[in-house]
Amino acid sequence: MNPIRRTAAALLGAAIFDVLPQAEPFGGGETDTGFFYQFFSESPLVPETARMLEERMRLFISEGRQIREMEMTAYSAREMFLSKHNRAAAELLEDMPPKELISVIKIGEFYDLADGPFGQLPKDGFQITGIESMGDGEYQVEGCAAGSKDELKAFLRKKTEYLRTNHLTAGVQRGYWRVMPKGIVWHTAGLKAKRDLITRLEKEFCVGEEVGVESTELLDALHSHGSYWFLREITKNPEGNSGLFEDHCQSTLQQMIYCTEADFAENQTSLLQRIDKTLIILGFPKGEKGSGRALLEWPVEDGLGRLQVIASVQTERLEKKIALRATLHVERILALLLEQTKTG
Repeated sequence: MNPIRRTAAALLGAAIFDVLPQAEPFGGGETDTGFFYQFFSESPLVPETARMLEERMRLFISEGRQIREMEMTAYSAREMFLSKHNRAAAELLEDMPPKELISVIKIGEFYDLADGPFGQLPKDGFQITGIESMGDGEYQVEGCAAGSKDELKAFLRKKTEYLRTNHLTAGVQRGYWRVMPKGIVWHTAGLKAKRDLITRLEKEFCVGEEVGVESTELLDALHSHGSYWFLREITKNPEGNSGLFEDHCQSTLQQMIYCTEADFAENQTSLLQRIDKTLIILGFPKGEKGSGRALLEWPVEDGLGRLQVIASVQTERLEKKIALRATLHVERILALLLEQTKTG
């Protein structure tokens, strides 16, 4: 959570409400690099819209306009949003129990669904970086926010540099893919690099029997089996998203281990050590993992300082056994290796 980015998103929503009274709000929030807000407008936007929204946000800060947090029942909030023509917020509350309490914010005459905590946004600590048309009258405004003017300038410089050195640019330079408006088109060299990485991960990481595809019948048959592994790939058309740094990477290498309570600790320790060793061999620095018996994660910072989970282990208790599922995200690993000027 980043309270300053949440504050910027809330103030942006209020600015859109003031500057574009005909707009229908869709909601917003923080991102891993800043903040955003989405809305619908039947009228096309003028080139000065971004500047006008920035100026209105700065006016709110100068006036000391506060974000007031309120608790309302889902029913009352839904009726209030409908009366203010905020159908998106009202629809989010449709299936909630009428008396359940939800968080609503108020900035002047602007109301929205948003959770805190909120922070103190400096008047010169944010910048709107663009307005993207999403088609059919829908728009998304994006921006960056920081705790001070100097912090904002430093981050914007870092972001500009990242555009020149990130995994997409590095992949283009190596002939791995071509960037398209809707995603990337993989070239032969990129597919080979991906296949080589998978082969290396299989060699360093996988133990037990390889299976072609996971299915319910297969799982039932293998529950008594100690361990097996498989590669899960989702085939998409050439213009589809590559999966690089997306929440759901296209290719995952998955290791399954079934054990009893008596040998759980030994199997888990061995699996965690094998993941650590594999990632260190690839060149990733040894870092802290997420904690908790039910889920362990291996986050690695990308070139912009965002944490990208490249491996995880989930534990599930079955009737007579414990299942350990380890997942390695192939495209995400390849992308991070490219940003570190290494190959998979």
